[in-house]
Amino acid sequence: ISYDIIDKQQLVTLFDKNDLFISFNYSNTLEKVYKINSSNIVHLHGLAKKDYNEGEIIVGHGTKNPIIPKYKGESNTLSDLFAADVYEDNKKIFHDLYKDPSLHIPKLNPITEQIHLCRKVTILGHSLSSVDAEYFHFIARIIPAQTAIHIYYHNKNDLMKMRNAAKDLFPQHRKK
Repeated sequence: ISYDIIDKQQLVTLFDKNDLFISFNYSNTLEKVYKINSSNIVHLHGLAKKDYNEGEIIVGHGTKNPIIPKYKGESNTLSDLFAADVYEDNKKIFHDLYKDPSLHIPKLNPITEQIHLCRKVTILGHSLSSVDAEYFHFIARIIPAQTAIHIYYHNKNDLMKMRNAAKDLFPQHRKK
């Protein structure tokens, strides 16, 4: 990551150095660019670093028991047989990449101890896709009901998708 190209001024009003952070990515951008104390950050899936040890980085998805349709190749041509093999291999990889979110939720304990002070949740740089839904459901359950949820999206094409995801993930925080 080139930290020189990150526009710090754009985000300077979004958060304070004393805020608590849950990072879903593997970078130390919060510490390095924004000078956030690492004790205020939970790196939910680990932190990429030069002295990496096996098991420190959690890669995968939290989609439990996904419904994966069968491959619908109709012919016995070589290309169709090849495509069927690739499809089956990818299905296996998808299943192998499952990460059980319940094993990682306890990492949020330092935040849960202070969550009663929470007045605002800001979601920045996350698609709110279903792969991390269990984490967001947990967060929604522990934050006070009057907590404001601010979600930043990348482009207008994402707006409706993000809005729908937020309704599912934070139902008790919807404005009446």
